[in-house]
Amino acid sequence: MSGRNVLGNITCKMHDLMHDLAQFIMRIECSTVKSGKEAKVSKRIRHLSFTTSSQETSWDKDIYKVQSLRSCFRTSSDHIHQYKSLLPLILKQKYLRVWDFEYVVEEVLRSIINLKHLRYLNMSHSGINILPESTTCLLNLKVLKLDYCSSLRELPNGMKHMKNLKYLGLTDCHSLTRMPKEMGQLTCLRSLSLFIAGKEDGYQINELKWLNLRGALCLKGLDNVTNLMDAKNANLIGKENLNSASLVWRRDDTSNIPAHVEDVLDGLQPHLNLKKLSIQHYRGSKFPTWMEDLLLQNLVEISLEDCERCEHLPPLGKLSFLKDLFIRGMAAVKYLGNEFYGDCNFISIIGEIGVV
Repeated sequence: MSGRNVLGNITCKMHDLMHDLAQFIMRIECSTVKSGKEAKVSKRIRHLSFTTSSQETSWDKDIYKVQSLRSCFRTSSDHIHQYKSLLPLILKQKYLRVWDFEYVVEEVLRSIINLKHLRYLNMSHSGINILPESTTCLLNLKVLKLDYCSSLRELPNGMKHMKNLKYLGLTDCHSLTRMPKEMGQLTCLRSLSLFIAGKEDGYQINELKWLNLRGALCLKGLDNVTNLMDAKNANLIGKENLNSASLVWRRDDTSNIPAHVEDVLDGLQPHLNLKKLSIQHYRGSKFPTWMEDLLLQNLVEISLEDCERCEHLPPLGKLSFLKDLFIRGMAAVKYLGNEFYGDCNFISIIGEIGVV
């Protein structure tokens, strides 16, 4: 047998041994519990996931002796009492790193403070109203997901102390009215789906200045931004990794126009890398120069909603990558000329412009 063949056989055997070893470790350290079946796991288990349904699950009493969990996942919100029966187990896991449990109930929040080593916490879709101040004691937390918590009204004011936080998910948290104070101190933050600009120091839009954000950002409360320099202090133009921006004013009577509203939108110019732009309830009579001059050449999607005082639209048809355009509630627009269509290659144009 040639040396090459011998080496090939040794390599194959080593690969098989490593595969068998990996499977052995997985059986000891990882377990998935399915509803309606007896749940028997090793005391050395490190990663536990389980599904819940209308079927009863018979928990092995040894499961409550487990003390080595590093991650715990739940894949359904059904049959919540089974989930509650496991809380004593989960909340005593001193070294738990990942807790991915959507639909968290209020009673759990009081005990989360004990999970000092948490890095990842998903509480999306939960019916919680207030995230307690004790949450800020989770100083190792890097990911906090609160997406679709539609009843959430208040975040802990001491969130600025969570220095390791990199991701804060607040998508569709419609009941939230303001941000915690001095969010700009979270310099590790890379993803922030919602920021609500306030009037007072520590709550203003300039808290975003030094945050190197990426992904999508929805900016609400823009009625509280009153001049060009304050808007520029958000430094949207410097956030090159941001690919989606929504700029939202309060929906109000058009006769109540915020001061310098046109200057504010001008100062909120995003970086040219932006792919998606949404502007809602803007009450200026014209769009800013960065839209008129088509400086955001990489846009693929634009949404203009209830910009009721704008009399004409930018020449959006000249944006070569634009595919989707949504326009609604722009009754002041008098006409659409060639400067709007340009070399239009829109895949879809949806909405109500109001042109007669």
